[in-house]
Amino acid sequence: MKCYKKERPYQSLSPGWCVLCKKDSESQDHLFLHCEFSIILWYYILKGLGRRWVIPRFSQDLLEVGQGLFGNQRGRLLWKVVVLASLWALWLERNRRIFEGVEGMEVVREKAKTANVMFDDMYSSCGASMLSSTDCASQKQRRWPEDIAWHPNGNCLFSAYCADGGDTQISVLDLNRTQGRARVAFLEDKPHVKGIINSIVFMPWENARFVTGGSDHAVVLWDEKDDNIWKPKALHRNFHSSAVMGVAGMQQKHIVLSAGSDKRVIGFDANVGRADFKHQIDSKCMSVLPNPCDFNLFMVHAGTLERQLRLFDIRLRQTEIHAFGWKQESSESQSALINQSWSPDGLYITSGSADPMIHIFDIRYNASKPSQSIRAHHKRVFKAVWLQSLPLLVSISSDLNVGLHKIS
Repeated sequence: MKCYKKERPYQSLSPGWCVLCKKDSESQDHLFLHCEFSIILWYYILKGLGRRWVIPRFSQDLLEVGQGLFGNQRGRLLWKVVVLASLWALWLERNRRIFEGVEGMEVVREKAKTANVMFDDMYSSCGASMLSSTDCASQKQRRWPEDIAWHPNGNCLFSAYCADGGDTQISVLDLNRTQGRARVAFLEDKPHVKGIINSIVFMPWENARFVTGGSDHAVVLWDEKDDNIWKPKALHRNFHSSAVMGVAGMQQKHIVLSAGSDKRVIGFDANVGRADFKHQIDSKCMSVLPNPCDFNLFMVHAGTLERQLRLFDIRLRQTEIHAFGWKQESSESQSALINQSWSPDGLYITSGSADPMIHIFDIRYNASKPSQSIRAHHKRVFKAVWLQSLPLLVSISSDLNVGLHKIS
């Protein structure tokens, strides 16, 4: 009868026979829940998840079991995924035994192991975890950093502050400092004459150099003269008619980009000492970010609602090739997004927020909302930047802490 059922299952003498346990008639509830084969499968799955249950009477109740097994929404959602995948595996195993005549109990353990691994991977891949925090407030007035940038070597974090009151303008957090030595050092030079230093960025050039842009309309280039000794040089102070909100460097040439609230994007050639090109957009600029992989692309953070992040190609001048964002009703400002940063692969933009969140946008999709949002601090997040060599985000906030977040 086994061979006859295998070759002509539609003419089987026992069409209701369960091919998994061969002890009872086949029904939906029996196949997915009460069959000995299915019971063993669910046993291994629940054992791997560290849970216990009473087998429900009906298979349609399987999805609701997660309400009692897991105490959070994420666990209940992923339980539904595991249930659907397990039901599909049971159905495929039924068909394999009927049409291919292959059977064995080892498949049960493999299916259960796969389900557990899938659950663990999905559960652990959601969100981020805080690794450490450090007090980086300025020396005199205890101000929080306005912007941060990693040293290209990945072992130091540079922070920019406000220039008012003769306070510290730049600090260096050395991750390699040992006990007994100051982990945070402050640079002596103060080239910005007033206001907030809105942006600090390392240039993608051979020698380590960084640029700052401030509310005093100035763009300043900093060169390393010795170990942790940096000297500033003002590139220009009058090309912008209002505050410089963002700075960046192009990789093809020694071009320093600056974006201002005067709606201008200036490209300054640091080698020859003159402006190389200018862009004018229809809204004030918050920041400008060249793509780390496509050297012709750069992103401008504008103040336009629902079009905060706008992608441009330097070869097309003022032609906008992509825009996305969304209206944040909770914010009283034009854009509650604050300070963006590219991921190393050039596919994602991270942004701080007036809410205590880090927002992550995927530029491959013209989505109205971020692809992921991470609750990172107790107060507004000013910026979150990627570490180049590890899947880490570092963030600064008005809660005076610097946060490290593992992204998986």
